[in-house]
Amino acid sequence: MHSQNKRSGNQPKLVLCTCSRCPRTLYPEEEDDEDGCKTSFACRDHENITPKFQYCLNASITDDTNTTDVVIYDETMTDALRTECRVMVLDKGNIDQKVLPPEISAVIGVPKLFELTKRADNSISVNGISDTPDTNVLQPKSASTSTSLTPQTPDPKRKRPMQDVPGEKRQKM
Repeated sequence: MHSQNKRSGNQPKLVLCTCSRCPRTLYPEEEDDEDGCKTSFACRDHENITPKFQYCLNASITDDTNTTDVVIYDETMTDALRTECRVMVLDKGNIDQKVLPPEISAVIGVPKLFELTKRADNSISVNGISDTPDTNVLQPKSASTSTSLTPQTPDPKRKRPMQDVPGEKRQKM
C-alpha cells in the first residue's frame, strides 16, 4: 500500500514506556540528585518496577482512496526510525508521551510504503515501513503495441466430430 501518514483531527497516540508488572503506561517523575535533575518512571499501581521501553503508535494513514487507523509496534518503529525506544526516551529526552518526538513528527505527510496486516481483533498493524520507490514503478505499464485477437466463428456447414458422452451409446444415422 502506498500512502501517507497524515495528521487528522486525532493526534497520534504514542506509548513509549510501560510497567514491567502490568500493561499500564508509566508517567515520568523528576527527582533531584547530586548531578541535577534525573527522570524516573512510575506506575500508579506498582512500586520498584523496571520500565519497558517500546514503541506503540496508534496513527492514521491515508492514500488516494481512504484513511485507515493502524497500530505500529516496537520492531517496525525501531526499523523505520533507526532508533531504539530506550534511546529515544532516555538519550534524546522524549519523555512526554503526549508529544510526538521530532523524528516521528518529521514523517507526517511524507509518502511511505506500508506493509499492513489485519489482526484477529480486526485492528490493522504495520509490519513494515519503507520509502516509496520511484513512482513510475507503481504506475501500470501501458502497452506500446496493441494486439487484437478475434476468435474464429465456427462454420455451420462443417460437421463437428461427435463427442462421446459417458454412459451413452453412439447411434449411426
